[in-house]
Amino acid sequence: MKKLVLSITAVAVMGIILSTCTVATAQNSAGGSSAPHKIGLIDMAHIFKNYEKFKDERKQIEEDLKSASEGAKSKRLEIEKLQEILKGISPTSSEFSVREKEVAGAVADFQADASAIKRELVMKEADLYKRTYLEVTDIISKYAKAYNYTLILRYSAETVEADDGPQDVMRKMGSQVVFHQESDDITNAVLKFMNDQYKPSAASRGTGTRK
Repeated sequence: MKKLVLSITAVAVMGIILSTCTVATAQNSAGGSSAPHKIGLIDMAHIFKNYEKFKDERKQIEEDLKSASEGAKSKRLEIEKLQEILKGISPTSSEFSVREKEVAGAVADFQADASAIKRELVMKEADLYKRTYLEVTDIISKYAKAYNYTLILRYSAETVEADDGPQDVMRKMGSQVVFHQESDDITNAVLKFMNDQYKPSAASRGTGTRK
């Protein structure tokens, strides 16, 4: 009888222990584990290539470069005229020395202006890339938080084609992403949002957008 009581007690204790362990395990599974990772991919090159705001601002830089080139061309023609005049003057005359200094000054001014213009345009283009990159990463961050992405990786959607040259093949093979689900690529969603957001502001300035 005593052994039977002890056996019943042991079974009861084991039942309590097992119940406690089961509850603890369930609590740990529900509250202790972190949410699963959700990874997205973004093709930054595609964004830059197709973002209307970036294309419009880059076009403006190209137009500035064209205008600067036309201005430089007219100055170069003036220098050529001065050089032609100098050729018709005797090197031993006092006028030759004056004209020679005039040509040298014009050439120096032309080179200085050309360097300044080139530097300014390079800085404008660098600033455009920087501003666009910061804008894109900000949108990506907001998109990731809205759709519960835990990690966004940059990748290239380009694939190796049969007619690719060796350099293209090596460049494309350097991609860290070798397989992904189509739904992982958020590039088009982000690009559409950015272009849709840019259209009203562009229209209000009267610039319009290309289709």
